[in-house]
Amino acid sequence: MFQIYLSVSLFHELLLMFNVLLHSLEENAGALTNFKVLDFLRAKGASKDPSRVLAKVAMSEYKVYDYLVKTPAGSQTRESVKEYFTVIKQHDLSEA
Repeated sequence: MFQIYLSVSLFHELLLMFNVLLHSLEENAGALTNFKVLDFLRAKGASKDPSRVLAKVAMSEYKVYDYLVKTPAGSQTRESVKEYFTVIKQHDLSEA
């Protein structure tokens, strides 16, 4: 029998990935995007707790959040993403 030892931060990162994937699979079986991860973290309260104490967000999740808000996903909204997919649907592209 094998035993696996994980650091607390690695465990939290793996847990985050699992939660994001599970959330994504429940809504849609499509690709996991930076916007979806950022939207998920915002829904958990990452953007509403400047003290980073009150929200149920792990420190590793805050690191992911801090990175993603600096990417183009940080300025996107659900409405802009829906509008993009509506426009791009006209071109009948295959999914990735």
